[in-house]
Amino acid sequence: MRSLGAHLNITAIESTIDQLAALAGADPVRFRIDHLASQPRAQAVVARAAAMFGWKAGARPAPGRGYGFGLGQYKNLMAYVAIALELAYDPDRNAVRILRVSCAADCGQVVNPDGARNQLEGAIIQSASWTLQEQLRYGPQGIASIDWASYPIMRFSGVPERIEVVLLDQPGMPFLGVAEAAQGPMAAALANALAHATGVRRHDLPLLRKA
Repeated sequence: MRSLGAHLNITAIESTIDQLAALAGADPVRFRIDHLASQPRAQAVVARAAAMFGWKAGARPAPGRGYGFGLGQYKNLMAYVAIALELAYDPDRNAVRILRVSCAADCGQVVNPDGARNQLEGAIIQSASWTLQEQLRYGPQGIASIDWASYPIMRFSGVPERIEVVLLDQPGMPFLGVAEAAQGPMAAALANALAHATGVRRHDLPLLRKA
């Protein structure tokens, strides 16, 4: 599949951040905030997403469920996006159900709030599909992914059950643009939540890849 560099890079970076937080015995959200002293706008989206989600340090969800967090600034110069989510993992089916997603974004002064929220919601769903399922498959004759019927892509039944998006409007500040800013943080939050749910970190995408 064609994918964005930010999608892959932020997944790797934010997965590492969670592992570093665990080694330090620190809460992942607190760990991020403490290491973003020079980035107050990044701190603000982290804090807002965590508050929306009801994140509590050390909280454990029900068995088979996991919490995850992801943060990114698209291309290091556009919108800041932080995402917290909860998922349920079914080991018998190797399947994930995304229960809720809380997203906070700072894209500078907001011109069209509905358009910005729509862009972020769409990015969250697209990234979930990329991160969990989408994979170019090969067979004896070469590429086997030749149509949408056989290509592994998220269906309507698999989209997150609830998505909440809040924009941190910055009147008078430069327009940063939303673009594809949510894809990386969403992927990272999924990877971290799956590791939280299963106790095993998966380093290859898609996370639910099949041989």
